[in-house]
Amino acid sequence: MNQLLSRMRSALRAPSWKTVRQRASVLVLMAVALPVILGGAGLAIDGGNVYYQKSKLQNATDAAALSGAQRLSRTLLDGTETVADGGHDGTDHFAKTYIYDESSTKTANISKNDYDRVQTIDYKAWNSTKPGEDNVVYYNVSMTQDVQLQFLKFFGIAKTSIGTNSTAVIAYSGGGESSINNLFIVQKGIKGTNTIENPDNFDKKGQIITTFGGKISYTDGSGQDKHDTYKLDDGAVQYSTQSDKLNKFFGSETKYELNPDGTIKTDANGKFITKPKDQWDSVNSALAKGEPAAHDISYMAYDMQEFGRSVSGLHMINGNEQLNGQSVKTSEPIFDASSDSAIKYDNTTGRLPNLEITIKELPNAQTKKDDIVYMYIDPNVATVNVHVDQDNIRPLCICYMGKDKLHINFSSGVNFSGIVYAPNAETTLINANGGSFSGTIITPSLDLQGGSGTYQYKKFSNLLGGGSTGT
Repeated sequence: MNQLLSRMRSALRAPSWKTVRQRASVLVLMAVALPVILGGAGLAIDGGNVYYQKSKLQNATDAAALSGAQRLSRTLLDGTETVADGGHDGTDHFAKTYIYDESSTKTANISKNDYDRVQTIDYKAWNSTKPGEDNVVYYNVSMTQDVQLQFLKFFGIAKTSIGTNSTAVIAYSGGGESSINNLFIVQKGIKGTNTIENPDNFDKKGQIITTFGGKISYTDGSGQDKHDTYKLDDGAVQYSTQSDKLNKFFGSETKYELNPDGTIKTDANGKFITKPKDQWDSVNSALAKGEPAAHDISYMAYDMQEFGRSVSGLHMINGNEQLNGQSVKTSEPIFDASSDSAIKYDNTTGRLPNLEITIKELPNAQTKKDDIVYMYIDPNVATVNVHVDQDNIRPLCICYMGKDKLHINFSSGVNFSGIVYAPNAETTLINANGGSFSGTIITPSLDLQGGSGTYQYKKFSNLLGGGSTGT
């Protein structure tokens, strides 16, 4: 009994000063550690959420860049878009569907709530300037988004901003014939004459009478990327010589009815369908719209001679017997069934001062509408005059390798389909005369005359047995 009472007294005895001090120390440590523990937990929660949100945004950015690059590789090939700023709006819209778009939610990589917090989305494309990447294009998508904070908001930090960035590469093989995906490629310049009506009033509808559907580029001709050092002279680019203020090229949409893919609508006879003239854009309205209604000329790394070397290696039928010493002007189509693939105009007896050729519907045009025919004119031939009297239908590639002048004159309203390749010519002059050109023109200096005309890029898939490919 005494032992029990003694133990009870010991238990009820006041704690010693050492015990009190130890308990106080624990309370102090808890008071100090608790905010740190809570802060760490809060930072872990907010940090984890930020990381999660950035991962989702990065996935969307990657998907947009990759899908956009795939589409741009196709539109660059068919000439409906360009690398220049504002020249790939269709691709940018398509890339956005892989982020979030209410009209195409199946491809979205983030929710509408996430998208509503997106602050900026930027799309860019540019040609590579790295050695060995002469035909490489980069397509980039970058985004910023606000993320709400759950813990740090009690310390006055309600949200933070995150950013993501993704770049995809489009690599094109070759720098010559496999890269012909332009409407025009020039070295020294390009000018148009009588391409607009009422040059003193840029607000007048119907004044744009010459249009361009496709990419227009300049190059130094070496195949190397020298866009930082190679520049055209002032005044080298004139959409219309009637006004020194116009260096933009006006697209097909300013004048024609377009299909959903951007090509010009045609009637049952294959003729382009024109809008009513009161619906044509004025110069100022086209300029206000920007791409593709009014587009610039952009640099392209291109080997001007490679395509000619490839064509010269084709098996050709010799056309010398038609030269007749000095000049020749044919009244019948220049190709017959035996010269089905290529014909060569050569001059082995000296320099030929002038060659005149008349183009009509090519043989087998109805059965071989997509099979291109090559006409090779060697450097010994001086000035060449080509008269396009009828729609050739089957595409023709005119390869003039001389250093003089190449003139191509259309009969009124005639349509020519093919490639005009004159990499060494002093100038190439096209007189459209109200007709249309479908294909590609490659020459140092291009002079477009003859009033109204339509120039539309067209891809020839069997070009030299190959064609342009993108990766």
